[in-house]
Amino acid sequence: MFNQILKTMKNFTRLSMLIMVNMLMLLVKVNAQYKPSSPAFGSDVPVFEYIDCTNTFSHVYVANNGWIYVLARVDAPSSNYQAWRVWYSTDDGLSFFQVCEWAYNTDNYVLQDCDFVVTGENASDIRIWIAEVTNSGNVTPHNAYVRVNEFDAAGNFVAAPYLLDYGAAPNNLVSVSIATDYRSPGGGMAPFSIGVAFTGNYSGNSWYSYAYSLDGGATFTAISPFSQTGTGQLGRISVSLGATYTNAWGRMAAAFEMNKVGDLGDIGVMSNYTDLVGGSWTTPVAVNQTFGPSTGLCRYPAIRIMDNGTTDPTIADYVPILIAYEDWSSGVTAKDIMYNTLYASYVDLSQPTIADFYHSWIGAGNGYNETEPSLSFDKLYNNFLLTYASDNNNVCDYEWISVNSILAGSWTDYGNYRDLNTAMPWAVQPRVDINPIHGNGSCYTWTQETGNPGIYNILFDAEWSTVGIGEQQDMLSGKSFVLSPNPARESVTIRIGKPGDYNVSITDLMGKNVMNTILHNPQSTLQLGEFAPGVYLVRVSGQDIDAVKKLVVE
Repeated sequence: MFNQILKTMKNFTRLSMLIMVNMLMLLVKVNAQYKPSSPAFGSDVPVFEYIDCTNTFSHVYVANNGWIYVLARVDAPSSNYQAWRVWYSTDDGLSFFQVCEWAYNTDNYVLQDCDFVVTGENASDIRIWIAEVTNSGNVTPHNAYVRVNEFDAAGNFVAAPYLLDYGAAPNNLVSVSIATDYRSPGGGMAPFSIGVAFTGNYSGNSWYSYAYSLDGGATFTAISPFSQTGTGQLGRISVSLGATYTNAWGRMAAAFEMNKVGDLGDIGVMSNYTDLVGGSWTTPVAVNQTFGPSTGLCRYPAIRIMDNGTTDPTIADYVPILIAYEDWSSGVTAKDIMYNTLYASYVDLSQPTIADFYHSWIGAGNGYNETEPSLSFDKLYNNFLLTYASDNNNVCDYEWISVNSILAGSWTDYGNYRDLNTAMPWAVQPRVDINPIHGNGSCYTWTQETGNPGIYNILFDAEWSTVGIGEQQDMLSGKSFVLSPNPARESVTIRIGKPGDYNVSITDLMGKNVMNTILHNPQSTLQLGEFAPGVYLVRVSGQDIDAVKKLVVE
């Protein structure tokens, strides 16, 4: 019965859909709302806790009005429960509330992968677009399908504008990614475009397919740009849409695992106009092969294309694209984040070769694992944003780079936003997005095991969203500093914009000095284990800085 519901969902009224969602929610064993007990902005905030899980991951996306949405997928096989769920926050991440859900525990389908974007300016026109791919479930005949679901700001079902049922096995879908150029629509879009890329297998072949909408999600057109002989050859995929002022017609770019053996392979990249009409880039380039030893030893691609139709990069007729992924060529205990971009000499939308791509690394040669990269784009400052997990002090690290500095490799490392420093043997999958309301403020989500097997938290942070633009610029120039987290418990990190020698003194409100130290790095962590709970004044002086800030110790 549920299989029939899925196939006829386009014909459902909103009331029917709400009734169905409410019935599904009755099957959930965990609370549908979570308010953190200590919602201090800048500290890690639990969005939700999953019990009896074997696999979970999250995504974060911020609407243009600053509302923060989090999508999570969860598997709880012993409870026969599998679902994606969406929460949102209207108070800058202080509290999250569930707005919609789709459960598969009574379905013929198995949720393979999901992704989402958010468009709109306010509660009346915000839309949540969720792309999902599923495979055969527990009942025959089995079907595999890809679908885009549209929900309003409050999580009410609106439509399923794209649904492609691949029929019975041997069809098998693998991965899906969705993107939009809503924040800066390309030319010819009315009013914006959406692109959905997905991979799968059929009759001895692996393929990458792409569906796009040029009319704001009302209608979609599907194309299959690439296939490879052999099943299991293509894997995880990432897609991005964008444009520049000169190259105003909308662009798309996709990165996907190809030539796979086991869980490793090459990273194929393709780019064209959003509707794939006009460009001559028709064959994927295995960009990791720009470094020979990385051939066949990469995974987890992420891609972003510049999306700002009001300005251009300094290089004429250039559309910046950034690709990041795991490189295992240094060994299983020294994985690095490898990244590529096109050289300035590349002729736009021609068929490139690996010689047209620049490559470099994050963390190369440090002997630690840097894994699971995620990218976003900040059109206010034209920066690419990168986050990843690292077992070097067990951090979730955040860095950014200007579109004009990619070829120089000039990354700015803001450091860790994860409060704990416990080991992370699970799939952390950190994600990043920009908050348009908070200027250059970034938001993050990731998965964290609680210490009890099978119990995971989806965590949120917005480490930089409380830093005003002026203060942020002062920090980067070395004229101010940032304390994180604040409030703090066991430790606090001090971030200054540039290296140097800095004197740090901490006093209580009675003027008693409790710590003096000298810092030599732009990021240093101080231990607070012997500090009594209370309010302290932190003073940093040296170079161009002499500033005081309050620190709350809990």
